[in-house]
Amino acid sequence: MGILDQDKVDKIKRVLKWHQRGMTISDLASEMKINRNLVAKYLDMLLIAGQVEMQVIGAAKVFFLSRRVPISALLEFSSDMVIVFDSDQRILQINEQVPLLLETGKEALIGKTFPELDNPFIRAMQASWNARGPREKGESVSDVDCMIRGEERHFRAKHVPTAFEDGSDGFTFLVEDITPRKRY
Repeated sequence: MGILDQDKVDKIKRVLKWHQRGMTISDLASEMKINRNLVAKYLDMLLIAGQVEMQVIGAAKVFFLSRRVPISALLEFSSDMVIVFDSDQRILQINEQVPLLLETGKEALIGKTFPELDNPFIRAMQASWNARGPREKGESVSDVDCMIRGEERHFRAKHVPTAFEDGSDGFTFLVEDITPRKRY
C-alpha cells in the first residue's frame, strides 16, 4: 500500500474498530470528513489486503474490520516447522520449532537469506525449492533428507506461495519431521 496515505488507512481502521457492525462508504466519508471516492479507494485496497471485510446488505456495501487471526499468532502452535520467506529468499518469520531443531536462536535466522546460512537443513530446504521447475506455480510437496548433528533426518516440506499484507509475494515452508516414519 505504498501509494496510500498510511494515516488515512489507520484512521479508517480506527473508525471501523468502533463500529463493530460495519459502516457504509458514505458513513465513513461523513465521519472522516473526506471525499467518498477516496474512502472507496482506500476500502478497496484494504479489502484486497484482507484487512477489512465487506458484506452486501440490500444496495449498500457494509465494511468492517477483518476478523482473521494473523498467521504469526498461529505459527507457534504448529508442531511442524514453519519458515516464511520474502521474494528475495530472506527469512521473515519462523516458529519456535526451527531454532529447536537447529539449536540456535531465532535472531540468528531472521533476516538471513539462503546463502547466508551455512546449515544442512536450510541448504536442503533451498535445494528442494530450487528443484521446483521455474514455471511451477502453486503449492508443492517434496521429501528432503539431511544430516543434523551426525544423524540422518527426513522431512516432508510443503512449499506454499504467500502473499503479504503489503501486496508483496514470498513463500512459506511447512516442514514435517518424518524421520520416525521413515525409520519404521
